[in-house]
Parts: sequence; structure tokens; C-alpha cells
Amino acid sequence: MLWLLLFGTSFSKKSIANARQLCYNFVKYRESILLKYEEYEESMMKIFGLVLAIVCFLCFSPSVFGELSVEDLEKIRQIVNEAEVRLEKRITKLEEHFTAQIQGQGNRITDLRERINFQGHLMVALIVSIITFVAVPMGVIVYQYNRNRDRQEAEIRAVRDQQDEIKVLRQRIEELERERLIKA
Repeated sequence: MLWLLLFGTSFSKKSIANARQLCYNFVKYRESILLKYEEYEESMMKIFGLVLAIVCFLCFSPSVFGELSVEDLEKIRQIVNEAEVRLEKRITKLEEHFTAQIQGQGNRITDLRERINFQGHLMVALIVSIITFVAVPMGVIVYQYNRNRDRQEAEIRAVRDQQDEIKVLRQRIEELERERLIKA
């Protein structure tokens, strides 16, 4: 209705109902967000109270106000020294173990390199043998083919030369026959 008064256009009842439904949904959504925020605030306050209680308990416990005697400090030093000795033993064992493993891996890598080198040489030998077994017979075949082709070309040239001679001789014979016919 406000729209109608301001802009002077009218809307259908359906579009007005849709606008009302949209406003109603927006208000419901806003209310649900506010409720969730309030629940979140309540849970955060509970967590804050729990953390504060734990901090107070730790700060004001009787062990906080206790003092260490010289004997206690000596016991602590002794425990720390024993732990250091055990730790050093463990470290040396680990160093020995890793050194042995590294040497083993180095030997394994050396073996693998030798295998790879052998396989590489084997592949080169195979390639050379394949080339030899294929190229040599092919070379012989090509040589024989070229030799035969040269022979055939020579024979063809000879035949052509003979054909040319035959043509020349035929022409000569025809000329002689004509001369004979003319004389006779």
C-alpha cells in the first residue's frame, strides 16, 4: 500500500502476499540467529568459568608453595644425569645402526650400478649384433642388386645400340632397294 501511495502503481494480491511472506521469513531467520548467538554466549561463559576454576586450582594448590631442599635438587640432578647417560647410549646405538644401514645401502647402490652398466653394455652389444645381422646381408643384397642393375643397363644399352644399328641398316637396305628399282 505504501508503494501504491508513493509511486502510484498497483501490485497484484499475489505479489503483496509474496512480499509479506518474505518479510515474515526474514524476521524468523533473524530471530533464529539471535537465539543461536545467545546459546553460543552461554556456552562460552560456561567454558570461561571452567578455565578460570582450573587456573585458580593450579595457582593455589599446596604444591605451589612447597620448597625444594638440597637433597631434592641432588636427586633431580642424579635422575637427569642417568637419563643423559641412557640417552647417549641410545644415540650411539642409533648412530651405529644408521651407519650400518647407510653402508648397506651404499653397497646395494654399487651393485645396482654394476648391473645397470652390464645391462647397458649388453644392450649396446645387442644393437650392434642386430645391425650386423641385418645390415651386412642388406649390404650384400644391395651390392648384388646394383651389380645386376649395371649389367642389365649395359645389356639394355647394347640392345638399343643394336636396334639403332638395325634401323640404320634397314634404312640403308631400303635405300639400296630403291636405287636398284630405279636402275632396273
